[in-house]
Amino acid sequence: MTGGVLTWLKIVAFKKYAQKETAMKKVLVVAAALAIALSAGVVVAKLTCTVDSVEGDKVTMTCKNADKLDAGDKVTVKKKKAKALEGC
Repeated sequence: MTGGVLTWLKIVAFKKYAQKETAMKKVLVVAAALAIALSAGVVVAKLTCTVDSVEGDKVTMTCKNADKLDAGDKVTVKKKKAKALEGC
């Protein structure tokens, strides 16, 4: 009889552990989905610009579709890579 009670207690304990583990996985999935949804709020705009002038740390550019930007927006500028020329 003692063996049967212990086996039953092990089964009950395992089921409760499995329920907690499943609940933990659900919480993690919801947290990951929420993080992805919130990070999608960041707007990424790719603009084509030409540099008009450079004065010290100040750069003036003319961009197509510049209406996507607002004053004070932080931007990252990458220089266009030059293509390699092959010769004889």
